[in-house]
Amino acid sequence: MKRALLAVLGMAVSSLLLTACNKENPTGSEVNLDDQTAASLEKDFGGYTTSDEAPLFNDEDVLSESLEDVDANDAISADEIRMFNPGAGMKGYVLRITWGLLQGDSSAAEVVDWSGNASVNRGVLAVLRTINFEPGAGDRLTFPRQSRKELGFTSQTRPYLDGLLLMIIDKDTSATEGEFTLTLGTNYTRTFRFGELDSLDAVESVGANGHAVSIVSRSKEVREFSGGFLAGRWVRTNEQGGEFYGRWINSAGTNSGSLKGIWGVRRNGNQVFVGKYINSTGQFGGLLRGIWQFNGARNGGWFEGKWFDRALQETGTLQGHFRLGRPNDGKGFFHGRWEKYN
Repeated sequence: MKRALLAVLGMAVSSLLLTACNKENPTGSEVNLDDQTAASLEKDFGGYTTSDEAPLFNDEDVLSESLEDVDANDAISADEIRMFNPGAGMKGYVLRITWGLLQGDSSAAEVVDWSGNASVNRGVLAVLRTINFEPGAGDRLTFPRQSRKELGFTSQTRPYLDGLLLMIIDKDTSATEGEFTLTLGTNYTRTFRFGELDSLDAVESVGANGHAVSIVSRSKEVREFSGGFLAGRWVRTNEQGGEFYGRWINSAGTNSGSLKGIWGVRRNGNQVFVGKYINSTGQFGGLLRGIWQFNGARNGGWFEGKWFDRALQETGTLQGHFRLGRPNDGKGFFHGRWEKYN
């Protein structure tokens, strides 16, 4: 599945790239006001409207990003999640973790072993979904689990990524500080305090061949489905900027819709993105608007914004990180999270 997906993505994205662009820098400095994207960036919502759409915007690029993550079918996790009660003082954190070539590279020859484990020192570690696991290639969770605090897994990647959607249920009343530890083969080991998982947004390079680990986490909401995650791709289509598209994912890990939009630099120099979110049937979900900036290394950066309902009332927030792909590629990925106001 991973190899087929990369082939589709490669054909879909390459048709959008303009060879005249300076693809080392996804913003560029020259503004071409005759370009439709550049002109649309000057509008509040880029010309997107509050009308309903065809599912997945009837767009092949959006379709290529629409594969569902797979239910982990873990009995321990199902029992604990069913009993989760934030009103009783329990705290919960949901983490979406991916590793490998996050942008994807169909020409990659190196197979990397990420087999490892995730664990907590208090509470329960639940696994909700696997991301892009290929059972036929040996990717799997380690069952039966030996502890409610630890999860083992086998994972190898070559052209793309693997990942997990996890939930920490903290019902421990002791004074011990909660910690979450992730070990991915010999490539990566990190420990995070539970307090960091309220709004963790991190991507770290691993090795010299473009591999990375992305972690986006959020507190488990009291009101169901009032928050979740974003995952997708951006592509440069002109000197001014380009397009982005991807998935709108709820906190249970299920695709709840699609997003699509444009990004770039306005005439006043502001680096912005605008777009639209629809649910899985194509019904309008929200208009998106925000800003983005590079990190210090200029190999990626961050974005943050808000989304608005049909009456153009502010409804919630979205934020996350993006990374550039290979040099001169003119494309990359983004991961993030969304929240809906009460």
